[in-house]
Amino acid sequence: MRNHEVRYVLRSLKRSPLFTSTVVLTLALGIGATTAIFGIVNAVLLRPLPYAESDRLVEPYHTLLGIGIPYAAQSRGTYFHYAHTARTLQSIAVWMQTTVNLADNGGSAEAERVHAARITATLLPTLRVQPERGRGFTPSEDLPNGDHVALISDGLWHRRFGADPPILSRDIRVDGNSYRIVGVMPPGFHYPEPLIELWTPLQLDPAAREAQGFSVGGVARLAPNATIASAQRELNVQLARLSESYPNIYPGLATKQLLEQAKAHALVRSLRESIVGNFGSVLWVVAATVCLVLIVTCANVVNLLLVRAQGRAREIAVRAAFGASQGRLLGLLVTEAVLLAIAGAVIGLALAELTTRLLLRTGVTSFPRWDEIGIDGASFAFTLGITVVVALICSVFPALRYRTMRFTAILREGGRTGTVGRERYRAQRTLIVVQVALALLLLAGCGLLTRTVSQLSKIKPGFDPSHTLAFTLSLPPGQFPKLVSVPQFYLDAIDRIRTLPGVEAAGAVSKLPLQGGAPLAPVYVEKFPVPPGTLSQVFPFPAATAGYFKAMHIRLLAGRLIPEALPISAPPEVIVSRAFAERYWHDSTGQRALGERLKISFSESVPWATIVGVVESVRDTSLVAPPIAEIYFPVRALDAAAPDSLQPFTSRVMTIVVRTGGDPLALVGAVRREIRAVNASVPIFDVEPMTAVLERVSAQTRFALFALGAAAAITLVLGALGLYGVIAYVVSLRTRELGLRMALGAEPATVLALVLRDGITLAFIGIIAGLAAFTIVGRFLRGLLFGVAPSDPVTLIGVVLIVVLVAAIASWLPAWRASRIDPLETLRLD
Repeated sequence: MRNHEVRYVLRSLKRSPLFTSTVVLTLALGIGATTAIFGIVNAVLLRPLPYAESDRLVEPYHTLLGIGIPYAAQSRGTYFHYAHTARTLQSIAVWMQTTVNLADNGGSAEAERVHAARITATLLPTLRVQPERGRGFTPSEDLPNGDHVALISDGLWHRRFGADPPILSRDIRVDGNSYRIVGVMPPGFHYPEPLIELWTPLQLDPAAREAQGFSVGGVARLAPNATIASAQRELNVQLARLSESYPNIYPGLATKQLLEQAKAHALVRSLRESIVGNFGSVLWVVAATVCLVLIVTCANVVNLLLVRAQGRAREIAVRAAFGASQGRLLGLLVTEAVLLAIAGAVIGLALAELTTRLLLRTGVTSFPRWDEIGIDGASFAFTLGITVVVALICSVFPALRYRTMRFTAILREGGRTGTVGRERYRAQRTLIVVQVALALLLLAGCGLLTRTVSQLSKIKPGFDPSHTLAFTLSLPPGQFPKLVSVPQFYLDAIDRIRTLPGVEAAGAVSKLPLQGGAPLAPVYVEKFPVPPGTLSQVFPFPAATAGYFKAMHIRLLAGRLIPEALPISAPPEVIVSRAFAERYWHDSTGQRALGERLKISFSESVPWATIVGVVESVRDTSLVAPPIAEIYFPVRALDAAAPDSLQPFTSRVMTIVVRTGGDPLALVGAVRREIRAVNASVPIFDVEPMTAVLERVSAQTRFALFALGAAAAITLVLGALGLYGVIAYVVSLRTRELGLRMALGAEPATVLALVLRDGITLAFIGIIAGLAAFTIVGRFLRGLLFGVAPSDPVTLIGVVLIVVLVAAIASWLPAWRASRIDPLETLRLD
């Protein structure tokens, strides 16, 4: 581009401010949306994980479908067994996520609850990550009774310790026990979860003879030349031989028996796939959607440029007559497209940065790698590439139009407007059809997701989340060494909270609904014995107080709730869910289950418990999963003589739920004061209304709905503007023809219908093309839908009506203007 050509184009654009601003803002919208989504896709799906040779990192896990467990992580036994026998794994590590009470050793600062992980000493070498300061864990520290050492995150070092340089070898208290800090991790390191800020050794015993449960997460690095498929084949061979090293899972539970009955199978997937999960498919759908928006943006800009090219035909003809070469003329056109694209890209990049910052400020933590998104060098390079592509696309069609112009004829006409053939605006009509088709495509996807969210909102989770506050407490052995003090603490705290003004009910549970990850155990029902040597089905067994069901409005279907002051000498009693009663007694009322007995097979000493109540089932992992069958054990006040058999049902980590008549968040300050009154060293954490828990489980669908809805709205508006522009342009070209028709007796209504029919015809062609395309691409939305099919007729009919209505409005305005043409004025101008 020559400098004088650039100056000429800039002056030309300055003389057409409406055209210039419209094109620049349209391009900014399309390029900005595309760049913002690329920033997310790049961070979550394309950018390598922040570990050396991250493509070699995998997650080995298991399925135990025979006993109803679709996902089982590692156990202590599989970890050591695979580490010693698997040749396809260069290294393997396991971890257990938890939360801990963190305090200074001298008590100089208030205790806080932090997310932590207990890890094997092999984790950092497997990930190939080194602490920023200090060192990792040694093998001796990772053995039972090893030294109490800890690693902290860079964020925790700055936030709590003020980036104090002599942090190494400083003592802190973790769950009441003294730990020495030996290292500070690099900024941004939070494995295995984004909230993790502290790591301690897992200290598994390699000499133990029981494999124990599948309860620890795992990560491994593939050996050189090994593949995921070869690793999976080898782990299945080694899993079948697990009983040779570990005859029992637990005392009395044979490993071989469990593996055979559970139909145990080892699986291996990439660590990226494990981290991203189903969100990857959501992002690809959103990315494809935004690409369609960019196409519509380009189509709209091309339409505007074609109209501008037609309006400047006489100017270009004059320049050609004075000796300007065709290459020179096309160079001006390309320069104009490039300058417009650059201006749009600059504003679009700013919009993308603003959008990304707003997304990060929402505090979303349920999406994988969300803290890594941003507009970086890759996003800038992507924007530059998109700008070049857009500039080329936006200059090709006008260039082709100029190449076909007959400059001699244009000069002979003197710029008069006359009757024109359809070939002069065929390109614009084609682009409008494409825009309408894409608008319908996106609206249909948006409509289906809207129906999905509507269906999700109709699902009854088994509880009422409104006006309910939830927060979690943990009573670690270091601070509460005697188990008998644990349930009494929770009962005392609940009693105090109930006295607060506005509180209608309060209770505690060891696991909230919709959180997943409930501990499972085989459950034996007395009247349904299993054959000898056969394991029973596993079920979750949360501990709960009677106030929990009242606070959550979980309906009591039959029987009664268990009093919270149940003495230790009282016979064991439990409450089961409706799904449990239906499974064994095929009774949705729960009446047949009352009085029946069951037991959880931790050991022979676990007593039989009587079912005294049946409550409504709740959803556990998601809203779309069926309600779960579970057994609720009471939170019992223990005494020094409490038998060990009660220990599995006494949880040190409990969530307290409080129902109020007003805003639940208004209770947070008062609740904290009451907890401090019971024990000032116990912090509360994970404080949120239950409505937030409910919204989080559908966050991915809502994100996709928001993205598709915004894209559909943009596309529909651009399509309507494009249709309006084309019809208005055609009317301007047919001014003489329409004026002549009216001079010969045509009624204004006839002219109105004539022009309106042209716009509606284009819209219907686009609608048909869009419906045909949606039959192909709609199936890619199937994984995001619930309660509605991709071919849902109600949605498609509604979308078609919306497109027809918008097209009619866009066509009616220029049609109405055409019907107001003064035939005498038109003939006088001619």
